[in-house]
Amino acid sequence: MFIVILIIKLFQIFNMPRSKVGKKRASVNVLQLTSAAKLCLTGEVSIREAAQRYNVSKTTLIRHVNSFKKSGEDEFSYHARNNTQQVFTTKEENALKEYLLTAARLHYGLTKREVRCFAFQYAAANNKKFPDSWVEERAAGKEWLRHYLTRHQDLSLRKPEATSLARSTSFNKTNVMAFFKNYKEVLSRATFPPHKIWNCDETGMTTVHVPPKILGPKGIKQLGQMTSGERGQNVTMIAAINAIGNHILPMMIFPRVNFKEHMIKGAPNGTIGGANKSGWSNEQLFVQFLQHFKHHVKPTVEEPVILTLDNHDSHVSVDAIDFCKENGIIMVTFHPHTSHKMQALDRTVFGPFKTFYNTAASEWMIMHPGQPLTIYDIAEIVGTAFPKAFSTSNIQKGFEVSGLYPVNENIFHEHEYLSSYVTDRPLDTQVEPEAETVEGKNVQEPTMTIHHDLPSSSSHGISSATPNALSADLLQSRCSTPTPVTPEMLRPYPKALPRKKLGGRPRGKSRILTDTPEKNEIMEIKNKSINTKKVTRKLVKKPKQKKKNVNRKESESETEVEDSYELTSSEDESWDDIISREKKQLDEKKLEATCDTVDIIDKGDFVLVKIAGKKTFCCYIAEVIDVKNREIKYLRRLENSNKFINDATQTYAYNLDDIVCKLPIPHSVGGTARCSSILQFDVGFSGYNVQ
Repeated sequence: MFIVILIIKLFQIFNMPRSKVGKKRASVNVLQLTSAAKLCLTGEVSIREAAQRYNVSKTTLIRHVNSFKKSGEDEFSYHARNNTQQVFTTKEENALKEYLLTAARLHYGLTKREVRCFAFQYAAANNKKFPDSWVEERAAGKEWLRHYLTRHQDLSLRKPEATSLARSTSFNKTNVMAFFKNYKEVLSRATFPPHKIWNCDETGMTTVHVPPKILGPKGIKQLGQMTSGERGQNVTMIAAINAIGNHILPMMIFPRVNFKEHMIKGAPNGTIGGANKSGWSNEQLFVQFLQHFKHHVKPTVEEPVILTLDNHDSHVSVDAIDFCKENGIIMVTFHPHTSHKMQALDRTVFGPFKTFYNTAASEWMIMHPGQPLTIYDIAEIVGTAFPKAFSTSNIQKGFEVSGLYPVNENIFHEHEYLSSYVTDRPLDTQVEPEAETVEGKNVQEPTMTIHHDLPSSSSHGISSATPNALSADLLQSRCSTPTPVTPEMLRPYPKALPRKKLGGRPRGKSRILTDTPEKNEIMEIKNKSINTKKVTRKLVKKPKQKKKNVNRKESESETEVEDSYELTSSEDESWDDIISREKKQLDEKKLEATCDTVDIIDKGDFVLVKIAGKKTFCCYIAEVIDVKNREIKYLRRLENSNKFINDATQTYAYNLDDIVCKLPIPHSVGGTARCSSILQFDVGFSGYNVQ
C-alpha cells in the first residue's frame, strides 16, 4: 500500500505544471509600521512590544528602525526596501520640491532641462552618489525626473501664462492694502448696499477669433479651422456690473471716424455705440458711457453709488471727474497693473465672455461660408455671447473672489504676492546687493542667470566650475563638511537690484478720483503737461545763403554752415544708449570760457539747457525764474552770435539732469529800450548747437 501511494505522489510531482505562483510577502501597513517605529524610537517600549501592539512583523520593524538610525534623518518616514536606491533623501527631495514650487510662484519657474541640471548640481554639492551618466550629460537622467514627479504628485509640467513685469511688480500687499483703505473709507461715508457697488472696464473684440477645439482624425500634426483673416480689426466694449449680480447694457466703440446706428445691429437691446479712429476708448467716449451709466443706474448726490475702475487715461480726465461729482458717482481706482486680480469683470466675466464670443464667431463662419467676419457683424456675435457670460452667478462670484463684496482685504493668500518679491526693492541710487528674506529664509542677492556648470568632485570626476551663486571655494568647503547645501544656497531666488531714482511722471496709485484733492492734483499735472515745451527739432547741416550782390552775375553762391550736431545710431542701438553716448560726448566738450557748476542755482542765474530729440540734441540759454518749482524762461538767439534776446513771458519746467552748466553773468548790449533786452555772453558755444 505504501508503495502505491509513493508512486501516485511521484506521478503528480513529475506531471505538475512548470510555472507556479510564488509565495508573496505580506503587504506592510505603512501607518501601523510608522506608529510602531516612532514608539520604539522614543524608548517607551521595546521593539517586541511595539510590534505586538501594532500587529506588524518584528523583523520588519527592526530593519526599518536600524535603517532610520543610520540615515541621520530628523523624523522617521517609511521607505520601501524593494525600491531602487534614491540619490536624495526624503528631506532633500522635499526641500527641492519646495524650491521648485516657490520659483514657479515667483514667475521664474524651471524647465525640465533646468530641473535636471539643477538636480545634478544639488547632488554634487552634497557629495551624493549618482550614476556616471549624470556626469556625462551634466544633468540628472530623464528617468530620475520621471520617478521624482511620480513621488511628488503636487508637481507637474505646466505651460505658464505670460505675465508682464509690471503686473509682477505692482501686485503686492502694499498696493492691495492701499486700495482697500480707500475703498473702505468710501464705504464708511454712507450706506452702500450691493446694488450700489459697481465695477466697469473695457475689453477688446477682434474680427479674427480664436477657433474652439474640434474633433478630427488622429495622426495629423496640424488641423486647421476657418477664420476671417490673419490680422483683424478691434472693437472695444465698455461694460459695468454691480455686486448684486446685475449689469447695464454695454457700449461698443468701432474703429471709424463717425458712428452709425447700423453698426450695433444685433447687439442686446439698449446697447449704445461710439466711434474712434483707433477703436479704443478715449476721454470723450468714456464721458458718453458715464451718461449712459447715469441713465440706467440713476445715482444722485444724496444717494451716491461706488464705481471701481482702473487708472486708464480715459478714466482719469477732468470732464469725467466733474460729471461723476455732479451726479453722485464716487470713482475709486485700482492700483495700476493689479486689475487682473482685483477687478470683478476680469476675474469671472470677461474670460467666459471671450469663450462664448469665439464659439459664436466660429458658428457665424460656418453659417456664412466664404464670407469674412467684419466689424459690422461683431454686434450680432456680442448679442449671442453677452447674456451667457454676464450671468448673475458669474458677476457675484467676481465680486467675491476680488474681495469687493463682501469686503475682504485678506482674500489673497501670501503665495499670490510672491511674484512681487523679485522686484520688491528699495529705492536707492547705490547698486549694492543686500541679503533679503522671503518667508523667513535668508536669500542672497542673486544673479539672474542660470549656469549648468558644476564644480568638480574627486569621487565623480566633475569639472571645477561653480554652480550659479556659489563660488568654487565655497562649494569645496561644503563638499568636505557635513553641513548640507540647500537649494537656495546653490541657486538663490532671482532678485532685482535697487532701482535708481529717475525723473518722469509720478507713478500711478489707487485714488478716490472724485475727492477734491485728487481732482486738483490731476488738473495741476495736466496744466503742467500743456505748458511744458516739447522740442523735437531735427538738426541737420544746412547751408545759410548769403545775400547776393545785384550788380554781380549769378554764380556759385558763398555759403556759411551753421554750427550743428547730429547723432548717429545703428539699428540695434537703443534710445538709452543714444542718450548715454550723447551725454558723454557733450560732457567731453568744453566751453571756451569757464562756466560755474550747477550745484548751486539761484533765481536770476543763466544756465545752458540740453534738450534731446529722437536722434539729435540741441542747447538753449535760459534764465532761472523759480528754483523751488524748477521753472525757467528761454532766451532767443540772434542769428549765429553770442547775443540773446530776453523778451519771453512763458515759463517752462526743467530737470537738473538737463542743465549742462551755469553761465557767467551776461552784459547788456546798449542803452536803448530795445537793446536793453539783448544780452551778450562772453563765452563760446562751439559744439553745443546752441539755438
